[in-house]
Amino acid sequence: MKCTARSWQCAPLVRSSSHNEISAVKLIIPQKTEMKRIRKPTPLVVITAAGLCFVLLPLIVGLTRPEQLVSWNQPIQFDDFAFSVVDVRKTKTLGDRTAQGTYLVVRLKIENRALRVNYQFDPMIAVLVDDRGNEHHYSSDGQAVLDGSANPGQRCGGPLAPKTSCTTDLVFDVPADDQNPRMRLWGGGVLGLVDDFLYGKRRIKLQ
Repeated sequence: MKCTARSWQCAPLVRSSSHNEISAVKLIIPQKTEMKRIRKPTPLVVITAAGLCFVLLPLIVGLTRPEQLVSWNQPIQFDDFAFSVVDVRKTKTLGDRTAQGTYLVVRLKIENRALRVNYQFDPMIAVLVDDRGNEHHYSSDGQAVLDGSANPGQRCGGPLAPKTSCTTDLVFDVPADDQNPRMRLWGGGVLGLVDDFLYGKRRIKLQ
């Protein structure tokens, strides 16, 4: 038997019964396979994974918190700016405009509690949310009629100086059968996510 240690192959010599010739029958034995080494994670990978868990896990917990509801005249604050609902009324018409559902007119008080900076209110940050998860932004048609009949001091149209406040009426056209509407005030972006993480999803009850 002829073996080669390098390949672990053996070729025994066998004499054929029909011929006086020697034939070689090669028996192949599977070669040894080397076990793959499992690479250990580098310190950089471990630190990166730990950092992502540290950041994402609290953020997910914060974003999945249940709603925190506040009532009228109870301000909710974002950074140095506070918002509270002081009045709500329903109407089918505003001037010559008729709502597709019902006009919900929300009087909102805005406070600039900063020491030095002005604040410019954007009505787009105010959104109504119902029990079905539908969101309603202010009605541009209804808002135009209301703004045309209101004096400038009721619209919070200009920059709000530090340590001052104003009130404005926001018009929403909501379905007539809308149940349990709440107002969500959120500026979006990173600050909005951080606020949701720290304080949860704060909403203002309108009924």
